[in-house]
Amino acid sequence: LPGATINIGATTAPGETITLSTAVDSSKYTAILRQMVASYNDLQATISSEIHFDSDTAKRGGLSSDPVARGFMYQMRRMTTDPITKLNGNDVSLATLGVKTKIDGTLEIDETKLTAATQNPDLMEAVIASSSRPTGTIKGAFDKMNDFADMIMGKDGALVTLYNKTETTDMQKY
Repeated sequence: LPGATINIGATTAPGETITLSTAVDSSKYTAILRQMVASYNDLQATISSEIHFDSDTAKRGGLSSDPVARGFMYQMRRMTTDPITKLNGNDVSLATLGVKTKIDGTLEIDETKLTAATQNPDLMEAVIASSSRPTGTIKGAFDKMNDFADMIMGKDGALVTLYNKTETTDMQKY
């Protein structure tokens, strides 16, 4: 166990065994999961406002008629249910940890499911963290969400590029 120190100060009778156990601190995974949900909801709000269509052009988002921007929303909504990896032969996703999509498109955490999931640190790690397994590198939800956000909102992200294109053309009439 990296960083662990074990001091044994007891003796046993012949044939008696000592059992060592450790508690897994899953708080780092739940903290990451909570931050991911908050960041996702921020990104979702930004994209929703940009693709919002209203007959009043003053209330319309700058990318309201752009199918690519709408496609991003579709991809985002799939992030909770698409399998991230397999654990013991079963697909696991953010939904496995209790993350669900609300009607308005934002995410929320089902605390009961999350509490149950924290009892299985392998599950938490498989869904959230990236790892190198014998089959290659598997991206966890954290890295997948970061990559997706960067693809959309990063300096050279698709949404920023679309927005900059429309800013000099269509945007002026809005």
